Amino acid sequence: MHATKSLLEEITERERERRRGLEAEVERMRELKRQKAEEIKRFRRIKDDEELKVRQRQLQAQQEASRKREAQLEQEEREKEAVRRAHREGMECVLRDAKGEHGDFTVRVPLVDSVGYPTTISHLKSRVRAECFGQPPEEQQRLIHAGKPQSDAVKLIDLLNAHTPKTEPVLFFLVVSQKVTAPPARPPPPPAPPQPKPDAELHDPEAIVEVRVKKGLVSGDLVLQMKMKDSVSDICRQVVDRRVEPGRVQSGAASASPTLGGLDAAGMQLVMGGRILQVQIPKSPIYSDLIY
Repeated sequence: MHATKSLLEEITERERERRRGLEAEVERMRELKRQKAEEIKRFRRIKDDEELKVRQRQLQAQQEASRKREAQLEQEEREKEAVRRAHREGMECVLRDAKGEHGDFTVRVPLVDSVGYPTTISHLKSRVRAECFGQPPEEQQRLIHAGKPQSDAVKLIDLLNAHTPKTEPVLFFLVVSQKVTAPPARPPPPPAPPQPKPDAELHDPEAIVEVRVKKGLVSGDLVLQMKMKDSVSDICRQVVDRRVEPGRVQSGAASASPTLGGLDAAGMQLVMGGRILQVQIPKSPIYSDLIY
């Protein structure tokens, strides 16, 4: 009996342990279920927040697009009004001095002239000539728009159509060139010095040239008539020739006695322009200042 009782108590204790384990497992499962429910709630809140933010961004985008459409419509309306005013009162032009010496000048120029033809850059230059920047003449003006020089034939209506935004005036840079004055009249040049004989005569070996020889302290100058083919030795022989008289001497054959005052033709040197002459006569129609 005692053994049976002990066995029953052991079985009962084991059953109690198993029951406590089951109760702990059930409690753990309940806690896990509660955590999952909390996680689901958190994800739902995050989802709701994201959806709210998306709806807010969409609403802001719609409002921004609506504002842009309204601003674009207003800008288009202002540009249309600006174009209508330009056709009615003239295109608004701002002229800016490229050198910065003058302030900006604003003027309205009609898009058509009095007879219905489109106005051009030439009309704008006329207004500048009449009203601003020292009234420079049209031929001294150069108008630059959008970085390009504009010719006189460019129509203002074409510039207005290409200009954006049309609510802003059309800007031109004005370059005024300096007037070129004629230089003062110069006095007539002095008469040219006498020219030497033509080369054809200089190269003629039979051409007669005048040779002036200064003999220093021996006597007065000698004026010889020599030929182009004559050499310096021929001049020396003429100088020492006993038959040469002071003054003009004609060319001729050398004397048989080539001495004068102890001088001889072989030992004589002629100097002209600071240099000793060699055999040939320099090619020049007149020879002077020959010194021996």
